[in-house]
Amino acid sequence: MTSTSDLVLKVPAEVQIILDYRPYIKRHSFPKVRCSFWLLAWANGCLYDCEYCWLKAGYHPWPWNEIHVADKPALTRTLEGFCARIPGSCLLNAGELCDSFVAPDLIVFMAETLRLANEEYDRRHRLLLLTKSADPRVLLENDLQDVVVYSASINREAVARDLEKEAPSPAERILAARRVKEAGYEVRIRVDPVIAGSHPAYLDLMERICSTIEPSRITLGSLRATPRTYRLLPDSIKDQLAERTPWGRGYPLETRLGTYSALIEHGVPVALCKEPPDVWRVLKVRGKCNCMA
Repeated sequence: MTSTSDLVLKVPAEVQIILDYRPYIKRHSFPKVRCSFWLLAWANGCLYDCEYCWLKAGYHPWPWNEIHVADKPALTRTLEGFCARIPGSCLLNAGELCDSFVAPDLIVFMAETLRLANEEYDRRHRLLLLTKSADPRVLLENDLQDVVVYSASINREAVARDLEKEAPSPAERILAARRVKEAGYEVRIRVDPVIAGSHPAYLDLMERICSTIEPSRITLGSLRATPRTYRLLPDSIKDQLAERTPWGRGYPLETRLGTYSALIEHGVPVALCKEPPDVWRVLKVRGKCNCMA
């Protein structure tokens, strides 16, 4: 295991950070669900133990307590190489295969490396940090606003209590996102996965998010369960996932439409995650989703 002495890591004692991950940047495009984004794969793993997590179930090939992270030279080559090849202003999703805050010091390193590469090649690329963390000090103590977009994953209290047991509470995440917004960063919100059955609770959550944070956009998504993830879910939720989708089992279309329609009118651009164009058209949703520039 590589030494982590050059990183400030706040992790449970049983979690191991291993610096052996091979980073890469890849374009993902799924036209059937209006999804297109650049993935920056720099780490694999998460400090939280969410029961619905597709990463835990199928895309984490190591023991649960291992988080594999790229080292700084490899990250430098990856980011500089991307800037040399790709013009314009792309958003690099650094939270697809990990929680973006698994190694806070590497956030600063990646952002500063990307900034220098942008200047060298006349680009405007940025990092998207997706997290359930409630400790944004690494952003508040560094001026990274030009190269970092902060995206908080927030669910309603009961879902967090039952299915996101190791994560900070939604109230803590909302407060953290507000602090980041006040520090001058663009802040986006993901309410995903929506667990059907409590429209009033989600409506209250949306109102709290919009009034407290005023995010630049909100992305909604309903629970989707791959075969491996499905086996981990409580029976009460399994019974509701009656429709087969390209992403595994999901709620019936009428359930998804009813849930979304109650949540989209808050004066903030709203987008949908992993939903086909017909759903966007029915709901008259036109915003860009979380992972897009």
